[in-house]
Amino acid sequence: MGIEGIKSQKAVRLYEYWCSIKGARHMPARADIDPAEIKFILPNLLLTEMEAEPFRIRYRIVGTEVVRVTRVEFTNRYLDELASSVGDDLDLDYWMRQYRSCCEKREPIFGIGNLRYDGHWVQSFEWAILPLSTNGIDVDMAIAVEDYESRK
Repeated sequence: MGIEGIKSQKAVRLYEYWCSIKGARHMPARADIDPAEIKFILPNLLLTEMEAEPFRIRYRIVGTEVVRVTRVEFTNRYLDELASSVGDDLDLDYWMRQYRSCCEKREPIFGIGNLRYDGHWVQSFEWAILPLSTNGIDVDMAIAVEDYESRK
């Protein structure tokens, strides 16, 4: 799904901000992000670090709304470690595919996710994952947003 299929204003505004800070480069760096300029998404923000070999995702920052809705504080934890904490309520393969796709394509990706509690689907939400690069070539981080209001 591209940006044109997204209703979430948080995702659209984050994408517009990402485009504005990347300039002529393929993608911006983490150092380009000014939290004061993205206050509108801070509660819904995820900042991740990508490790290449083996491919792993570490959540450096997880916004308060993400923690509240998911019922899990996972700042400074790896995505694959969360599976042991939340069990079947986390679709680990789905999220690994999304982050890997963002890494390999080196471009923003957008989608619709589903929250599950105690094995039951309870809510859909829109999300965006936007790549970041220290060297301008390799994706080593991503900034993401999960908008739980966009699908209500």
